[in-house]
Amino acid sequence: MDDFTMTVSEHRYLAPGATEINTILTVRAGTEPGEATPAALAEVIVVDASGSMTLRDKMANARRATIAAIEMLPEGARFAVVAGDTEARMVYPRDFGLATAGSRARREARAAIRATEPSGGTHIGVWLGLARRLLADRPDDVRHVTLLTDGQNQEQPGVLTRALDDCRDVFQCDARGIGADWNADELIAIAETLRGQARAITATTDLAADFRSVVGAWRAKSVRDLTLRIELSRFARLRHFRQVHPTKTELDSFTRPAGEQAVTVATGAWAAGELREYELGVDVGRAGELNTDLRAGRVDAFVGGRRRAAPAVVLLRRTEGGVLSLPLDDKSRRYSLEAQMSRALGDGCAAYLRKEGGQAERDVGRAVAIAHEAGDQDMLDRIARVAEIDDPAAGLVRLRPDVPDEWWLELAVDKTYSRQSRTDRRCVCGFTSAPGARTCEECRREL
Repeated sequence: MDDFTMTVSEHRYLAPGATEINTILTVRAGTEPGEATPAALAEVIVVDASGSMTLRDKMANARRATIAAIEMLPEGARFAVVAGDTEARMVYPRDFGLATAGSRARREARAAIRATEPSGGTHIGVWLGLARRLLADRPDDVRHVTLLTDGQNQEQPGVLTRALDDCRDVFQCDARGIGADWNADELIAIAETLRGQARAITATTDLAADFRSVVGAWRAKSVRDLTLRIELSRFARLRHFRQVHPTKTELDSFTRPAGEQAVTVATGAWAAGELREYELGVDVGRAGELNTDLRAGRVDAFVGGRRRAAPAVVLLRRTEGGVLSLPLDDKSRRYSLEAQMSRALGDGCAAYLRKEGGQAERDVGRAVAIAHEAGDQDMLDRIARVAEIDDPAAGLVRLRPDVPDEWWLELAVDKTYSRQSRTDRRCVCGFTSAPGARTCEECRREL
């Protein structure tokens, strides 16, 4: 892959008394996707095989989706299929380890998957633990887990959290929920902790297309891990650094000290042409003179210790009054509104699922008012599935009766995505690619 490019939002102006810079760092991987050489892929597909999967054809569609995912694996990729209930068991290969993708392995895997029967409970921490052991000895590969569940975790408190901590530096994970009985906060925590994406699949017949999309995105990864190094000037302090596009992800657990005024952040695997945006908050105190540029810090990008992009410099300039003293530029303002909307919508979904209709209506109304202020018609349309919107500016809504819980779960997970990443996933060929994809993962058309 060619070098990465990095830019920071141009708005660097601060009022005389302001003490914090909020800037958006845009990182784009070079090279068009067809020209990059994919990295070696190690994939583990973890499928919920608990007793509840017998209902509503969930297991049948999960089998079809798993087979579809295996068909998407590139030749030579290492892979395994795990069935999860109270325990975690190998479906393919039968013995502990990873198989090598090829015609024989695919044929054997299909037969093993079709013979998988559901039973037992839901112990997601145990499932992830087996995936971690399978992938631990593949440090030079792009390591990824696709996880599917239809239920809430039934392990003792803290077990799943400890499992996620153990897996954090081993693999990335995309998590999927089907049905109406899983916990959105759990699914989001899994995806965020393991730098993946969560999604609700409201129609189980869509599961196979989704699994193809997930594996298609990961087989295109050509950089195993990109590290960002943030170095601040002596007067500056890092307040926060988080991903805001294509998904909203806190990165504190991937941030490491790298000197008195520097940290490194591991961002995970990248595909050619991929774009992500990060919000960088820096406390600068009272530093800076009027109408004079001052460097607050710089960001460098490294792969395997080698610099892969020209540095992005964070500047500040004190200015008196007027438009230039606005605290946020357009991008920062948009992402700030998105964060507020996400919190309100998450609160509303959680309240509804707790059967607290009045509180849900108030929280959803708050989300509607913010979406209206942001001009986010897509989100307003999504919310309109579960609530009548009487006055969007005032946030006046009425919850619709008899709405399936699946729709509320979908909204709860949907809030983790940047709004601009949700509109470019379906290609004219009918294939649905991962959020943020620039080209169709099936036919390679530009989206």
